[in-house]
Amino acid sequence: MQLMKTLTYFILIILLLAVNLQGIAQPIKKLKIIQADYLEGIENRQEKIKKLIGHVILEHEGALMHCDSAYHFENRNYFEAYNNVRIIQGSDFSLTGNFLHYNLENKIAEVDRNVVLSDKDMTLSTPHLTYNMENKTAYYTRGATIVDSANTLTSRYGTYYSSSKDMYFKLNVVLENPDFTLHADSLRYNTNTRIATFLGPTKINGEDTEIYCEAGWYNTNAKKAVFQINAYVFSKSRKIFGDRLFYDENTGDAHANGRVRILEENDNTEIAGNKSFHDEQKNTTWITDSALFIKYLDDDTLFMHSDTLKIIKNPETDDDVVLAYFKVKLFSSNFKLKCDSLSYQTLDSSFLIYEDPVLWFDSSQITGEFIQIFTRNQKLDKMDVKSSSFMIEMVDTSRFNQIKGRDLVAYFANNDLNTIFVEGNAESVYYLQDKNKKYMGRNNIQSSTIHIKMKDNKISEIQFNLEPEGIVHPAKSMDSNDPFLKGFIWRQSEKPEQLEDIFIRNISVLKE
Repeated sequence: MQLMKTLTYFILIILLLAVNLQGIAQPIKKLKIIQADYLEGIENRQEKIKKLIGHVILEHEGALMHCDSAYHFENRNYFEAYNNVRIIQGSDFSLTGNFLHYNLENKIAEVDRNVVLSDKDMTLSTPHLTYNMENKTAYYTRGATIVDSANTLTSRYGTYYSSSKDMYFKLNVVLENPDFTLHADSLRYNTNTRIATFLGPTKINGEDTEIYCEAGWYNTNAKKAVFQINAYVFSKSRKIFGDRLFYDENTGDAHANGRVRILEENDNTEIAGNKSFHDEQKNTTWITDSALFIKYLDDDTLFMHSDTLKIIKNPETDDDVVLAYFKVKLFSSNFKLKCDSLSYQTLDSSFLIYEDPVLWFDSSQITGEFIQIFTRNQKLDKMDVKSSSFMIEMVDTSRFNQIKGRDLVAYFANNDLNTIFVEGNAESVYYLQDKNKKYMGRNNIQSSTIHIKMKDNKISEIQFNLEPEGIVHPAKSMDSNDPFLKGFIWRQSEKPEQLEDIFIRNISVLKE
């Protein structure tokens, strides 16, 4: 037992000695006087001072310090240097100013008035700078200007890590480049890589471009950038938003991911999706993953979805062609649409609808080989249905007014169908009703042309030209004797009844 107590006591003594030894400060390396024209020693009860005047050169742990005059306070382990102060640390680092306060214990240099820090990569100018000679870190709080081979940067606060070449800036950060000007709240910049990293709200203004983000980076050498968090790019009349925007200034190519939005202010259109790619050489942009095209009219908004949206810009006129292909659906308060392919031209604000197109206006359905819709002054203006045009209007669940022919031309008033002309082998099935909506019979008529007047998107009057031929079926037999024209297909189950339906692949399955 006595042996164990002795060993325990011995171990405690060793531990206490180790702790005490750790607490002993490392010896402070002395300041070496390399050169001075005049040296005077001043000593009293409280201070031991060395006064050096004229071409003074001092050395501390490998760093050389030049000045016109200096006072070394030996008891307090610091010295002050005046006029033409210059600190040299290594072959590439230089720090100059008019006044220096240097602490020999923590190796902190406080340089004041006309301060310039420079290395092989950049030059920093500031009224006041604090520099840690040990870890080679500088920081300022009174504003500074940093210049490298490509950029000029200013900010209120900043920290420079000489070893890693990283610089951190905060408050009123401005980075000026020959191609753009950057304003930021906080920024990290590496003088080796020339990469600026955005650490807060940042705005970049080019000749005709404005960029905003709250995170990301920009390589000023490679001219490549990533913008994140509330990011957008404004260029002329186009605005692009996305969770993550990548831009290559050399090629003009751009990627966007996550909640992508492209706004064309001149045409009142918007394109959205989750993935986008822009090819500058081809002046083409692709949108995929929940791709959505939006056209804003005066009293309506058109929402169109497809697998892929493709925007082709004409660089000479700055007009766009928007191509939508595969499983296209459109929803608006005035009409609905389904087809496999569609194009929209900003030059004349027209839609070209093809590959099995079908349109619905309230209870009316229109089909043809292809359909073209024109808008004017943000309103529906005219519609052309070419080849095998067929219009169906539901009268009740089992009866339908029908008009078919080679071509159909429709005109709109306040975004509603107003008048319709059908030309070429025109045929019609039209149910006759009195003012109380009681059926009186059914007309089956053939004519070279048919003129239809519409009211509230419903047939109000039909006129036939050039000696029409036909027959009137009385009410008792009107539901027999060919009540449907050849080619009749009622496609109501495919109609997108609400906005969400345009994203559903098979609406008919949903309705069943």
